[in-house]
Amino acid sequence: MQIFAPAKINLTFEVKGQRSDGFHEIESVTSFLDIGDGLEINLSECFDYKKEGQYAHHLPDDINEDLVIKAVRLFEDTVNIEASVSLRLVKNIPAGSGLGSGSSDAAAVLKALNTLYDTRLSISQLCDLGAELGSDVPVCVHGGTVMMSGRGEVLKNSALPYNGYFLLVWPGVQSATKDVFEAYHKVSKRPEFSNDLTAAAISVNPEIGVCLSFLQKFKTAKHIDMTGSGSTCFAVFEDEAHVKTAMEYTQNKFPAWWVRIAKIID
Repeated sequence: MQIFAPAKINLTFEVKGQRSDGFHEIESVTSFLDIGDGLEINLSECFDYKKEGQYAHHLPDDINEDLVIKAVRLFEDTVNIEASVSLRLVKNIPAGSGLGSGSSDAAAVLKALNTLYDTRLSISQLCDLGAELGSDVPVCVHGGTVMMSGRGEVLKNSALPYNGYFLLVWPGVQSATKDVFEAYHKVSKRPEFSNDLTAAAISVNPEIGVCLSFLQKFKTAKHIDMTGSGSTCFAVFEDEAHVKTAMEYTQNKFPAWWVRIAKIID
């Protein structure tokens, strides 16, 4: 099976408070983009896992911390089988970038194994499994444009608050969600952004502030924000010519940054 694991984007992000278990209640309209990681999975005589691609080095050295491996083991425990599969992951999306690539990879693995082994778990059951792996995994299992709430496990279909051509800019720093949420309680919100974590993310990684300030120079952009807990920032354009011009200008000014154009997938 060849599977596309799309990058996630948080179009809005509100923090509603901290729960007794330490997690935060959030509300976020989330959707998925036409760029992402690639996953190939085949039945095999024994388990094998290969990691390739530009950002394969972002995956943890400790295999027990790899979300793909965690997804395989959770699936095995749930349906009481040993997954004899060969996995090849092509890592195109940087980790720690707020684009949910690790969560999307894990979700793709759960869905692929469910199909390969004909275990017939429902999407709801797969979402519940995903919640054991991470807060973003359920929405990646579900797909589409969704309002996430709770700590990410409560999902409801939603309309897009805006759409267009997305200029994605990752300034080369990995943003740790735990650190950003800890900083959230020490800084003031930035009302010009719909993501409540923006100021906190900038306090942890100032490069995010540099990136957002740069994107604000594009007067033809109709929306500028940060996705997730960072560190990818984005500008949304109505016109394809404008987004291409903005991409070229960004690449020339900051050649070390990761810059892509993307659109939301149906």
